[in-house]
Amino acid sequence: MVRLFLALVLGVALSLGGYPSSAQAIGWPSLPAALTPPLPSVAAAVPTGEVKAFAKAYQSIQAIRDEAETKMAEAVEGAGFTVEAFNDLADKALADNEPPADAATAATFDGVIERITILRQEAEETMVKAIEKAGISVDRFNEILDLSDQDPDLYQRIGDQINGR
Repeated sequence: MVRLFLALVLGVALSLGGYPSSAQAIGWPSLPAALTPPLPSVAAAVPTGEVKAFAKAYQSIQAIRDEAETKMAEAVEGAGFTVEAFNDLADKALADNEPPADAATAATFDGVIERITILRQEAEETMVKAIEKAGISVDRFNEILDLSDQDPDLYQRIGDQINGR
């Protein structure tokens, strides 16, 4: 699948980054490859138990993302669009602030947008539940995510946990 209309409707509110996965190929945000040097106390600020909870939540979120992307692509294709054609229409709508010229296409496009919006909201709610089920708050999840962006050691610890090392 291509970048699956994420700029338009899938701005997941949780500010989730991306450890390497198939999701990166279709436009989910990812952590930068070259991280800035960490503050000395950052890694120590995240105990092993929180790293484990974060990793568990992150893995759940990846699965939720994958499922949501599949459902969104099915909604697009079920309406008679290809993902590429839908993305082109969405790009044009965003860039030029103009809907599709054909009234029937515009109505179908709007219907797909509504369906995708519902799917996005459902995915976000499921992500929040997954984070909390893993034993961590959404705020703390986002804090750890931000810290991992600044600290290669924490990033590595999280990656090791996700990869079962």
